[in-house]
Amino acid sequence: MSLDVGAALRRGAERAATPSGLLLLVPFAALSVLNAAATARLALSLADSAFVDGVVTTLREAGRPDLAEAMLATVSTQPLALPVSPAVAGGVIVAVAVSLEATRIVADRTFVAEAATGLHEPTRRLGRATLTGVLASLVVGLLLVLGAALVLPALLVAVVFFFTRQFVAWEDESVVGALRSSVSLALDAPLSVLGLAAGLFVVDLFVGSLVGGVAGLFAPVTTRVVELVAGAAVSVYASAVAADAFRQLRGLGREEAEREEWEELLP
Repeated sequence: MSLDVGAALRRGAERAATPSGLLLLVPFAALSVLNAAATARLALSLADSAFVDGVVTTLREAGRPDLAEAMLATVSTQPLALPVSPAVAGGVIVAVAVSLEATRIVADRTFVAEAATGLHEPTRRLGRATLTGVLASLVVGLLLVLGAALVLPALLVAVVFFFTRQFVAWEDESVVGALRSSVSLALDAPLSVLGLAAGLFVVDLFVGSLVGGVAGLFAPVTTRVVELVAGAAVSVYASAVAADAFRQLRGLGREEAEREEWEELLP
């Protein structure tokens, strides 16, 4: 099967803008804001820690007071922070990570099914699929970290495991099965999959720079929320694009068209 990267990027935008895509944006944005607020609370707790004090002292002694001040500003200036204890904030981060994985599973099902006005099978084996997705993401993340020192291995990991979540969400694959199936599918058109990933990266950079360009027009809290909502919109778009690419390489659209043509021939 071939993969039309331009078509995937274009149709991904069209599907992300449907009622289904806008509906998915709500949990993506809400969970992103909650995660940022919990992370900000942990950052504030680090501001007075011995670890930060030691790093700041080391930087100053090394003749880098600029880096020391930047680090202090990063951990002490948090416009969005939950008013909870650090322990609770840590629990919130874990809960949000699991919830985000579940949301991504539902998004992938919806976009692969090309559902435009509602969510596609949002509760079907969702707990199992979410756990599988979390474990698969951890495996892929570990492989990316191990390959980060060498550019080519990291790119290879990113390409061959690009469709892991789609196999978990759409076909209820296990961790090993989803990883193996993703490798098999991605290697049908590895350069196209790499181009698709690069296209999504460029879109993310463009949206980030666009939001950054208007950041000074708002208060810090508002700016942070706008950044998070924009990031959530990119996540919805990326899910829609990946789903279209998955459909192309799996031949889902072709199979449906052939079935419709055959049905038309029936008396």
